[in-house]
Amino acid sequence: MDDSAHVIAPHVTSAGIPTQALDAARLRLAQLAQSLRRLRDELAQPRPPAAHTLNAQLAVAQAQLASAAATLQHFRSTLRSAVAYPSSSFPTTSQEALLLALLRTKRTPEVDAALARAIDAGSDTTPHDDARDGRWAVQAVAAARALHDDEEEEDPRMAVPVRTRTTTSDRAAAEQVLGFCFSGV
Repeated sequence: MDDSAHVIAPHVTSAGIPTQALDAARLRLAQLAQSLRRLRDELAQPRPPAAHTLNAQLAVAQAQLASAAATLQHFRSTLRSAVAYPSSSFPTTSQEALLLALLRTKRTPEVDAALARAIDAGSDTTPHDDARDGRWAVQAVAAARALHDDEEEEDPRMAVPVRTRTTTSDRAAAEQVLGFCFSGV
């Protein structure tokens, strides 16, 4: 008999396993988890990396999060209708706790609380509000620079005092650059 007659949908095999959806979601989530682990490890070091390095890693993580969300959204109906069950070779009696955790359909209170916080935090934002994001970035940079105005620090490699004070023209340049980046001017 022809295998194509047993295909339920293009991405579901005759065994009823949505392999394409599961593989795509697993891959995207694994990439995101790896990026977040790398970012966490970088931040945990005594001397964190430069801001541009962190920005690049955050941009990668954000792109991977968007990709994972798009993949999950694309396969949403398939993944919602999929039913997981253990194979006959799984040691259900000795691994009952693991099995129950894996097959749990109800979210734990901690997960519900985290989801509620995330939804509340995101409810007052508009996606792709570049002007708002640009204003925030300019304010954050100006605030960070204001903290360090008039500080003298010595570069140990050169034993020469380095002045970290910014000028008004530096701030204007930052606003122009950020305005260009965020508004597409």
